Amino acid sequence: MRVLAIDDEPTFCDLLQTRLGQLGIRDVETAFSGQEALEKAASTENPFDCFLVDIRMIPMDGIEIVRRL
Repeated sequence: MRVLAIDDEPTFCDLLQTRLGQLGIRDVETAFSGQEALEKAASTENPFDCFLVDIRMIPMDGIEIVRRL
């Protein structure tokens, strides 16, 4: 499973990446803004299977990110 974790707090992304790794999910990328997430999703040749998105981010919140994805 390929996961993109999106959160403006790098510490949370690190923790999430560690925990998912413990669960056997090793293909985890992170993005620290909505714009970065959209760019990663658009530029990849191997699509993501799952997006884990923080709802409360500025300037683009998680709902808007999901809508654009």
